Amino acid sequence: MAVSRLNNAMLVVEADTKQLAASLRTISRLADNISSKVSALDVAKTRVVECLQLAGDMHDLGVCSEEVDQCINNEDYEQAAQHIHRFLTLDRAVFQFSSSADKEAGQTVSHSYEVLTNATTRLKEILERKLEAAVDTEDVAAMQRFVKLFPLINEHDSGLIRFGKYLSRQIAKIGEDNLKIMNAGGMDDKRVNVLYADTLFLFFEGIAALLETNQPLIESAYGPDKLLDFINMLQVDIDQIVGKVIDAFEKKRQLEKRLKAAQKILREDRNADKGGERLDALELDTLLSEICLMNTHTEMYWRFVRRRIKGASKEQNQEEYVMVNSDDFGDLDEEKKKRMEEEKIRRKEEREKKLDQLLNRSLVGSKMQAGYPSTTFAAEALQTAQNAYNVIQHGKASEAGPDLQRETFLTAANNAKGTADLLLDLRKGLEQEWSKTQRSEVEAGKLDNAVSQLSDVSRKMQHLASLAMESLCKTVFRPKLKTSCDAYVDIVHTLTDSQLAEFEAVDPFIEQFNANLDKQIASFEAVLHKENFQTLLLTVCSEVERQMERVIMKCSFNRLGGLQLDREFRQLSAYLSGIAGWTARERCARLAQVCIEFR
Repeated sequence: MAVSRLNNAMLVVEADTKQLAASLRTISRLADNISSKVSALDVAKTRVVECLQLAGDMHDLGVCSEEVDQCINNEDYEQAAQHIHRFLTLDRAVFQFSSSADKEAGQTVSHSYEVLTNATTRLKEILERKLEAAVDTEDVAAMQRFVKLFPLINEHDSGLIRFGKYLSRQIAKIGEDNLKIMNAGGMDDKRVNVLYADTLFLFFEGIAALLETNQPLIESAYGPDKLLDFINMLQVDIDQIVGKVIDAFEKKRQLEKRLKAAQKILREDRNADKGGERLDALELDTLLSEICLMNTHTEMYWRFVRRRIKGASKEQNQEEYVMVNSDDFGDLDEEKKKRMEEEKIRRKEEREKKLDQLLNRSLVGSKMQAGYPSTTFAAEALQTAQNAYNVIQHGKASEAGPDLQRETFLTAANNAKGTADLLLDLRKGLEQEWSKTQRSEVEAGKLDNAVSQLSDVSRKMQHLASLAMESLCKTVFRPKLKTSCDAYVDIVHTLTDSQLAEFEAVDPFIEQFNANLDKQIASFEAVLHKENFQTLLLTVCSEVERQMERVIMKCSFNRLGGLQLDREFRQLSAYLSGIAGWTARERCARLAQVCIEFR
């Protein structure tokens, strides 16, 4: 019976399986039919779209050819440029009708093509003539009108070159004004020592304002790629002015003479000839400071240029992203999207390459990379001068007494900490002052960039002060702490009950240790900045913890000795936390664990 029921069930399954297979074959045939029809519809849709586009292009070609001459005659150059731009961007397939079998359509297309080609040449000549006249008369409104029409007729370079002549004159004017001030000795007698650095700063500031004013026009009409080419053209004139400043700097500051003197000092033993020619350390320090300022101003200018170019490129990339990703109707197939992405990457690489070439080729950029603003000396000169300055400073320091060295060191550490605090206060005050006035985003960005450098310098000064306190602890406290802690090894640590009671009454080590340390620390409280003194206390706490742990590991303790060690640690911890706060307990956490183990 069971076999019979199983056989019947298998027959039912077999019948259902055959029915399912037949249904699947039917569905497969239907799917193939639907797929072929959809494919045919896609092909038909593509051809219809192409036909509509071709028809629209032919209509636009006719309209442009009919109206372009009238627009030129009426001096409506904007509309004429739009017609020519539409003609230049038409699909090349439109012009194939000129050789088609349809004679009438071919003649119409040929006539329109000839009219628009002649109009392009005619409009180009008119725009070049008008723009040159506007440049000669310095008519800014006319220049702005005509310069943005050149990209529409695919004459980008012609427009940039002619507009660049006007900006070259402006750059030369800015440069000559600053050179006159420089040759006259500057406007402030107090800044004579940084005259050439100030000249570069004012010149770069004028150039930045000029670029900032004209960037929107070039960027909107020509695009970010041409913006880089445009800046590259102007950089030639900028380099000429900077070269004049650097040449004057070399001549007036006698760089070559001082460089030779510095090299001579490095070659000879300074102790061999006390009567030889020496360099004034203060003068050399002033010279190096001005060189660093010139380098800083140059680097700031290049950061401004890079930020402008990369900002324009970023906006263009965002526009392309929106255009590609807003393809709601699927007009862009995957292949076209891929080509657009590849083109975007290629343009980005070209922009980066051009920017690097501009930086490497530029006089300003090459001097900035060299680290020295000179046309004849490079980084070697700066390094040589710095080495000579160090030699002179070390030579003078060796003649000074230890008291003077100590006073100079502490004063420098206090000045570093005080400067860090004052810079932060200055930034806070400036931001509060600026918040009371309404400013544009561009101005606010400039101000934020300027004051952010105050915080950077403040952090560096704070770090310098911390390093000074660590050096002070290492030089002054560490040797005495090491000697005092070494005496701890000679004390008995395997105690009896009577010895433990005696040590409790008269401590053999820790009380005297704390007293000596307190006396040494107190000598610095009056001469150090408050925060520097607190940093020194914490640094000394860490050093005490290290030295005590070192000597404890050399000793052997019994149970009573461990109790005495724990008592000594508590006295030491109480003293350190009393002078340095609860943070000192955290510094002694490892020593506390060691004492617990011995106890």
